[in-house]
Amino acid sequence: MEQYRASRQYDDENGALDAQLHSQTMRTVGFEVWQMVSPWRDAILINARNLALGMTVFRSPRLPDCEMRRAEILVEARDKLALRLEKAGLL
Repeated sequence: MEQYRASRQYDDENGALDAQLHSQTMRTVGFEVWQMVSPWRDAILINARNLALGMTVFRSPRLPDCEMRRAEILVEARDKLALRLEKAGLL
């Protein structure tokens, strides 16, 4: 049993509340991405890695070789993820 309770009076000023909200949001996004099935999940994960680097470095052998088909799958994946995030209350 705790004998004390830490004050949270400055958490809005020092960024602790923002960090907590960001952490929970990212956990929810990660959960929703991992609930998607391949090839859409793979397209989202590869795209996220490439966006983080600012250039196309990663490719998945699970995605088609045809660049147009990969682009179509990515658009479908983004649409599916947007629907999932909307249902989760994030959009």
